[in-house]
Amino acid sequence: MPNLHFDYTDNIKQYIDFKKLALAMHQIIEDNLANAQVSGCKSFFTKLDNYIIADGDESHALIKLTLRILTGRDEASRIMVGKKLRELLVDTFETTAQAKQLQINVEVAEMPRQLYFK
Repeated sequence: MPNLHFDYTDNIKQYIDFKKLALAMHQIIEDNLANAQVSGCKSFFTKLDNYIIADGDESHALIKLTLRILTGRDEASRIMVGKKLRELLVDTFETTAQAKQLQINVEVAEMPRQLYFK
């Protein structure tokens, strides 16, 4: 069930290998969250065309990753997976961060099991 929602500003699209990044994120989730498997992970990439960051300078860029998981994992596991995902993004976009004023944010959000239907 883990869903990854990856929002990014349009000025960094050329730096993203979507499949490679998604598979790396899926593996981090399987390795760090109890009962999570790659086969249940889903990644969604959304390009942001309309945005203002800070003073509006076009050199600003943003990656906002939200991991949505079902309730039941301990806080330490949620913190660990959030940190690992952010480390992956920082490492992956190191060159981009040098060319752009790139901000990288990761949020781990829980969804109550009784409110998830499939």
